[in-house]
Amino acid sequence: QVERVVARLSVNGAELGKSVQVARVHLSYSDVLADRAAEASAALAAEVTDREEEIASKQDKDVAVFAARARAAANVQKAADALARGDFAGANRTLRQNAAIFGAAAAVASPEAVAEDTMAQKKLEASFSAAPSAAPEQVQHEVKAAKSKALRDFGRMGSTY
Repeated sequence: QVERVVARLSVNGAELGKSVQVARVHLSYSDVLADRAAEASAALAAEVTDREEEIASKQDKDVAVFAARARAAANVQKAADALARGDFAGANRTLRQNAAIFGAAAAVASPEAVAEDTMAQKKLEASFSAAPSAAPEQVQHEVKAAKSKALRDFGRMGSTY
């Protein structure tokens, strides 16, 4: 079983060119194949820099995409909640934030890496834009569909937390 944890961290570094410890993780678990207790540790450090091109070149492409999907899923949930309350403008405003999120991920990974996400986003925007003139039961259907899509397509890809 593989689990993935994606976190966005901001660290204040004291001095350019110096290394800063960002995180340290220790995991204790039962190794059922070896029938014994096991442990693993890892540490994450970052070098302090003010060079944007260096930062961009060292970003992990997969992490950028996974993080974008998680952030977009949160926005889809918020937009669906706003739509359910009848706040059509707020729902559309929140949903449109995802274009910038996927655009930033495309700049790091590639446009192809988020092409399907971008297409799904455009479909959601179209359905949300049509909501003010839709029947109430159609709006509720769109709310449920958006929440389901957020969980299925954006938020829970292969056990990403």
